[in-house]
Amino acid sequence: MTAESQIKSDLAAAYDRMAHLRDMDRFEEWKRTERRRFAAQMMKEGKTNLLEIGSGTGRDGVWFQENGLEVTAIDLSPKMIEVCRRKGLKAKVMDFSAPDLPEDHFDAIYSLNAMLHVGSEDFESTLSTLKGLLKANGLMYLGQYGGSNFEGILEKDNYRPKRFFNFPDEARLKAFIEPVLTIERFTTIPLPGKDYVFYGATLRK
Repeated sequence: MTAESQIKSDLAAAYDRMAHLRDMDRFEEWKRTERRRFAAQMMKEGKTNLLEIGSGTGRDGVWFQENGLEVTAIDLSPKMIEVCRRKGLKAKVMDFSAPDLPEDHFDAIYSLNAMLHVGSEDFESTLSTLKGLLKANGLMYLGQYGGSNFEGILEKDNYRPKRFFNFPDEARLKAFIEPVLTIERFTTIPLPGKDYVFYGATLRK
């Protein structure tokens, strides 16, 4: 098994183990604000067909669906996808870096802390793959923690197996994005008491 395959296998196993608890995670108001802003832009532009990558238990996907969007949810974790399906989402177990999905199909892609698990060597190519799934003029929301440029297995992680993370700073994250997609909005949200920040970016094909 390659190092990349091992990372993905460990991610699926870690999230499978925690699927029953993930719905209990705190959902901060700033995340709700970012989600509402992206949905409002989609609706303003008449975009209705949304792909969520790294969907987890479908918290965001259900919200988007309840607000009139057609949602496809994908995640590496079979247990997470089981929960999504129980909630009424169209959901598939899938690696978003090699998706079995039609090209030029989706109006928008939503990624909240999914690209956290993509290494620097693969970040730009993964964005390029996702870009191919978007229709012309399609939108992507990319949100993730960062700031430290740490990359690797997080030893203080309380999940088992411990997960791989990539926490780029603003300059590095923009350097991954700009060769692939146009940045229309980029915001940095400080997180008091944390040694990292949150970056939220709205991107255009």
